[in-house]
Amino acid sequence: MLNVLIFGVVLSTVVASLFRLSTAESRYAQMSNYRQNVIFDNRSLLNHGMEQISAQLVANPDISDFHLESQNRVPLTISSAFKDLYEKTNSKEFLFSNSYSPSDFWNNPENYVSGVTGFLRDKEPMTVEISPDSLLPSILGRFEAELWEFVVFGKATQRHDRYGERSHYNRQSLQVIDRPLYSYAMFYEGDLELFPGATMEVHGPIHSNESIYLGSNSSLQMHQAVSAARDFFSWRKDNPDTFPGGDVFLRDLAEEGSDPSDYLENIRDGDGWSGVLDSDTNNFRNLALETLNGGLRTREHGVRRLDFPGFAQLQNLFPGASNHNHFLIQPVSPSQSFDYHDLNSSQKAILSIVEREKWAYQADMVFRLRWGDLDPDDFHPGDDSTWPHLDLLRYVRQGDGIYFFDSDNYTDDPYDGYFSEGQPIYKILWSSDGDNVVGFDLEAEGIVERQPYSDVGGLYDWRQGGGSSSSADGQINLVRFDMGKFREWLEDEFYDFLNGDLGDIADFEDTEAGDVSFGNRIETVYFEIFGPEPPESDDGFQLAPAAPALWALQIHNGRTCPSGQFGSSSNFNSNLPIGMTFATNASMYVKEHFNSPLLSGNSRDPDNANFGSFGEEMPIALVADAISLLSGNFDNVDNRNSNLSSAVRRAVDTTVSAALVTGNVPTPGVGGQYSGGVENFPRLLEDWSGRTLTIRGALINLFESESHTAPMGSSNVYNPPSRNWGFHSRFPETPPRPTPVFRTLRRIAFQELTGDEFYEQLKEVRSGNRDI
Repeated sequence: MLNVLIFGVVLSTVVASLFRLSTAESRYAQMSNYRQNVIFDNRSLLNHGMEQISAQLVANPDISDFHLESQNRVPLTISSAFKDLYEKTNSKEFLFSNSYSPSDFWNNPENYVSGVTGFLRDKEPMTVEISPDSLLPSILGRFEAELWEFVVFGKATQRHDRYGERSHYNRQSLQVIDRPLYSYAMFYEGDLELFPGATMEVHGPIHSNESIYLGSNSSLQMHQAVSAARDFFSWRKDNPDTFPGGDVFLRDLAEEGSDPSDYLENIRDGDGWSGVLDSDTNNFRNLALETLNGGLRTREHGVRRLDFPGFAQLQNLFPGASNHNHFLIQPVSPSQSFDYHDLNSSQKAILSIVEREKWAYQADMVFRLRWGDLDPDDFHPGDDSTWPHLDLLRYVRQGDGIYFFDSDNYTDDPYDGYFSEGQPIYKILWSSDGDNVVGFDLEAEGIVERQPYSDVGGLYDWRQGGGSSSSADGQINLVRFDMGKFREWLEDEFYDFLNGDLGDIADFEDTEAGDVSFGNRIETVYFEIFGPEPPESDDGFQLAPAAPALWALQIHNGRTCPSGQFGSSSNFNSNLPIGMTFATNASMYVKEHFNSPLLSGNSRDPDNANFGSFGEEMPIALVADAISLLSGNFDNVDNRNSNLSSAVRRAVDTTVSAALVTGNVPTPGVGGQYSGGVENFPRLLEDWSGRTLTIRGALINLFESESHTAPMGSSNVYNPPSRNWGFHSRFPETPPRPTPVFRTLRRIAFQELTGDEFYEQLKEVRSGNRDI
């Protein structure tokens, strides 16, 4: 009996000890849980702040303190939606300050239990060089990008009845990298297809926002990184059973050397895989990394779409619309035209942002062709009464970036105001204050002319005509632009005017030198070919209306192009090359040698040692719905009724130095008509057999063509040239102006902080020290 009692006492003692131990462990677990909850709360809050600033930066091209600092108009804050969601799905103990004010938290964070705030480390972007193994690949050993860095701080507090109050502190940096459009040798918004028949080399990276289809009948060498936001294939999109048998060499970014054999890998030699290395290969992700070390990346390696600021939101807000990038080449939209549509405030805000990205909006000079009260169908060649108006304009931009006409003169027609409704031939250049008018008759000087299709005007486009010589679709009316005469006028008469010599325009009432505010640069010239009139109702909002297919721009006599920094050679700053962009909402024909004064024929390096200097080769971009290159032998009239075998359609060697930014007619899919690929991206209309077409620049496919939509494939259109095409070696440091940028965001340098570190670092930032 005694033994039983002793055993019972011992057993009770053990059970009690185990119970106390279990209770203590439970309490410790609860306390640990509580601490982890506080950490989780603060990371969620920091992420909430990061998402706010990321959304602002992706949507808005401008970067300033207003994006982050809590005392300004776009602060980081704890939104009511975040509070509601957090309280429903997470900890009830998380303390929100009911009186939380972003500016108060910024100035006195110790007075508030929770909050989020941030700052822009440098108001001016840093110019950085991207190395091959970083987020962005190098280009020709050097690449310049603009980088901003934001720092976001978070503080979160929980209170527990048993464990008391506990706060957690952290910070993280957000890097914003703006990469120029012209840092790519080839960029495609849609699928990129490249299947050259002859040997071809590509210097400079290529990227597709969709998939890449790559092959060769001979040898294709890609000397820089290849990336696709979706997949990479070695078969033809229009015929998946077609695998061209030539070699395809891609860059191994881990290897260096001056000889391509030092760093190029043949992805068709079966080294570690069967057949070819593409997205269909087993274990593709790892094989690509092991073989090329970043030289080939797809969505399996984290590659994402590259969009201009605001355009991702544009696609989300208008999901029913398509071909959003075509919006970039459209004319400026009067703000009142937005009122014709049932748009909500978010849609209007994004459209206002995107509006400022248009080449038309950024244009320093606008040649504007419009019908006034006439219908294009009523146009009769030779009848001056029906000729379209051709005006030279300088848009007036107000603070919100949209209004560009005089609201005091606004009528029922949103195109009234600063626009001239005057004589068809007379060009009007409006002053920056909207009061004084300056006139230049550029048509009389032969700089620009309207040339309708007739016996002596326009040209015939065999592709638009389906290979036939008698299709009305091929009869193209032209606005012809003489680049050489424009350069002479810009560097002589117009320059003198801006410097006080009014010359022949002194008779204009109230005109004084300086009334037109241009500074000393003309970076963008835009040709508006029958821009869309605002609709009378909201019957189907069309985001990117096309220019009429039967009107186009032809640029000729452009062997020597002007500089955006124009003036006489005595005051030209040769250390500051300023490029130019010539853009239109219509299609474009470029005739003869372009921007290559010495005709060196090199496909990568400028043909003179003084690149960007007065009278020498300039960094130039050509932007249009579709771009056709015509040799110096092309005659607008003689080429009309001739078969491809005719001598009058025989091309001569031609050199073009420019970034070509345009659209294509994409391959629809299996069994569809082949787009022509990158190898046929510039459109041709001549017999180039035995001739060389040299292109020094970049090939940028931003959208699908909407004006010239005839697909490739008709006979009697052209024979291909010997392609001497290369990425301009000076574009990474001196791209054409203005330079659209793709914006990439990445989070780095997450840190847990103590309370003392948190308060001390914010104190340093508020005092002006941003190097913490």
